[in-house]
Amino acid sequence: LTLAASSLFVHLLITYLIKGTVVARAVHRLMHPETVNDTSWHGTLVWLAITSAILLVCYAVAISVPFFEELTSLMGSVQTPVMGFVLPVLIYWYGCRALGREVPRRELALLIAIFIFGTLFAVLGTTANAMNLSKAWHMELAGTEPATKAHGRMRSTR
Repeated sequence: LTLAASSLFVHLLITYLIKGTVVARAVHRLMHPETVNDTSWHGTLVWLAITSAILLVCYAVAISVPFFEELTSLMGSVQTPVMGFVLPVLIYWYGCRALGREVPRRELALLIAIFIFGTLFAVLGTTANAMNLSKAWHMELAGTEPATKAHGRMRSTR
């Protein structure tokens, strides 16, 4: 159990550092573009403030939401099908059009099927997860807790 927990911690830390750096740079470019590549104390201080603020917001959300699993499931159902199915199809199709390449009918049929699958998957997944989040929210407000949580685990008591 300790090895598994340690491995998960390292995985989440590395993932956060990679994604957090990209997000922080984008925020830095929007909020304070003149110090983006500045390695002086001022640029470093701005970078520290932005990354610390992002970390604190993430921590506040994770701590304040009593049904964080449902929230992350909702975010995943919105993003995963779109990023994994819909956008690649659209980017490929747009790239072919920009290059003047005609997409063969069979390939176009496959692209349309993938697009429809991704869109359907996103709509159904998001709807189901929004309903789960709404149910958890109402149960939290009512002060009742379900007997089990997703995947059959018992809900912790507070």
